[in-house]
Amino acid sequence: MQLVAPPFGLQVVWWRAIASTGLGVVGQLMFRRFGMSQAELSWPLDAMPQGLGWLVIGGLCYVIAVLLWVNVLQKLSLARAYPLLSLGYPLVYIGAIVWLGEAPTLARTAGTLLVCVGVLLAVAPASAESTMATTVEDDGAQVSERPADSLDL
Repeated sequence: MQLVAPPFGLQVVWWRAIASTGLGVVGQLMFRRFGMSQAELSWPLDAMPQGLGWLVIGGLCYVIAVLLWVNVLQKLSLARAYPLLSLGYPLVYIGAIVWLGEAPTLARTAGTLLVCVGVLLAVAPASAESTMATTVEDDGAQVSERPADSLDL
């Protein structure tokens, strides 16, 4: 049996991380849609609220997203995987504009683009030069080399 290579060369764990983020985005949009369907939501609920389906779908998306995320964290370090959750911000922004009809602004769009650049920088593989860190004593003598990920911060 021949295995098919993952799309775009990404490992399955990265696809799970992306799916988790995407489901979180869908959940947020569903929660907003539910909120938009309510004249005023009182607690405890006096009656069955309108648009309850949006709330249920949003909650299910969140549950599945959490299960996927736990699987991702079994295979990737939190420092490596967590920046992908930040992709939720621009995706929610775009979804709110396209699906919910919210108005974009220049400042929010610029901030969203900065988030995207930050995510790319955070998850990009380290270059060959930066994969090893060198410890240097005060007199300039090189003491040891070790992987950059193992640096004590």
